[in-house]
Amino acid sequence: MSHINKSFLWLIAGLVLILGGCTHLKSVHQVETCNDFSEWPLLEQKVAQRILLHGLDHEALYTLATDLKPMSTIHDFSYHTDSLQAAIPQLTLWANIGAKLSCNGKKVVLMPFKNEFDGRKYLELLALDIKRVQKEIRRHPLFWAKLGITETTPVELVPLLVESAAKYDRWRGFGYLFGYPDYAVDFFVQAGQEQDSTKQFVKRDFFQIPVFAADKGHFTYAMPKGHTPDATDSTRYIAAKNILGRYRLQRMKHLRPANDNASQLLSILQKNGN
Repeated sequence: MSHINKSFLWLIAGLVLILGGCTHLKSVHQVETCNDFSEWPLLEQKVAQRILLHGLDHEALYTLATDLKPMSTIHDFSYHTDSLQAAIPQLTLWANIGAKLSCNGKKVVLMPFKNEFDGRKYLELLALDIKRVQKEIRRHPLFWAKLGITETTPVELVPLLVESAAKYDRWRGFGYLFGYPDYAVDFFVQAGQEQDSTKQFVKRDFFQIPVFAADKGHFTYAMPKGHTPDATDSTRYIAAKNILGRYRLQRMKHLRPANDNASQLLSILQKNGN
C-alpha cells in the first residue's frame, strides 16, 4: 500500500508541475497565443527564447517542427532541494513555457525525474508530438498496457508513467518515445539485463543523427557491436538531414544577433511543415 501511495503522490506532483503555475496565461489553447511570449516581462521572454532556441538547435527540432521523433528534450535544469522556495519561480516559468508551446499538435511538459542526485532535483522540458506518441502506443499495445497506458491516455501523462516504471520497462518506454528503432531498443534493454547479470559491459556501436548544434552526441542510439546500419537507420538519417537542411536556411533567414526570436521561427517552421 505504501508503494501505491508513493507512486500516486509522485504522479500528482508531476501533474502540478505540468499544469500549475501558469500566471501569465489566459488560455493556453488560444491560437493567437501559440508560441507567443511577447506579453511576458522582458527577462522572462529572453529566458523562454533562449530555452526554445536551444531545443531547436538540438533534437527537439525533430519533434517541435516535425513528427520525426515522438518525443525530445528541449532543455533541462536542476535545483537544490535545500532551496525549494527559490526554485518555485523557475519551475513556474518553465511550466508556462511548456503551456505556450503546447499547440499545433504538440504538447510540452515539465517532467521531474524520480531520483535525486547529490541533493539536487532534475527536470526536463519535453516536447511530444501527440499523433506520433499515439502511433507508438498502437505499435506496441501490450507493452504500453503493462504500464497502464493506451492511445487515449493524455499524452502529458505518458512520460511521467514511463519514468515511474520498473527499470527495464522505463528504458524500453523512453526508447520508443525518443524515436529509436525497435532493434536498438531491444538491444539496449537486453544489454542492460545481461550486464546486470554478468557484471560485464556489453560492447556496442552508436548511430549518430546530426542536429544543428553538432553532428554527434545528441540524437544518438546504441546498436550491437559491428551492426551494419540498415534501411531503418538510413530512413531516419535521411529524413533528419533534409529537415536539418531546411532548418539551417530558415534559421539564417529569420534569426539575427539582435533578434533571436525562436518562437517566431518555430511558428514559421510549423506553418510550413518545416
